[in-house]
Amino acid sequence: PHEILTSSGTITEFPPSVWQLGRYNLPIAGGGYFRLYPLGVTLRGLASVNARRHPFMFYVHPWEVDPGQPRVPDVGWKNRFRHYVGLSRTESKLGRLLGASRFDTVAATLEHYRRQNELASVSHNEASHAKQSQP
Repeated sequence: PHEILTSSGTITEFPPSVWQLGRYNLPIAGGGYFRLYPLGVTLRGLASVNARRHPFMFYVHPWEVDPGQPRVPDVGWKNRFRHYVGLSRTESKLGRLLGASRFDTVAATLEHYRRQNELASVSHNEASHAKQSQP
C-alpha cells in the first residue's frame, strides 16, 4: 500500500497486483484476468507477490460469478470476449483460490502494514541511536 498526503487528508492506494516476470508485469489482480487465466497462473503470481512481502490485492465483480446474466446484444467480438470469457468457471475458481490461500480485508491488511512499518521505524531509530551512543 502507498499513502499519499494531500491538503484534504491521506489517500491510501492499494495498487492492483502484478506478477513481475523479468521486465514484464503480468496483471493478476482479478476481474477479467482471473476469468481468462488458468487458476495455476493466479496462484503462482500470488506466491510471487507474497514472496516479495507485498499484499496480494485481488478483486472480483459480483457479475463475474453470474454466468446466467443477460447477454447484451450487438456488441463486437472483443467486448463480448472481454466481458463473458470464463464466466461459467469463475465461481468454482474463486472457491479454489480462497481455499488455497489466506485472505483478509483491506482494512486489516492496512493495519498490519502500518504496524510493521512502525516496528521497522522503531528498530531503525534504535539502531541509529545505538550507533550514535557508541564512543
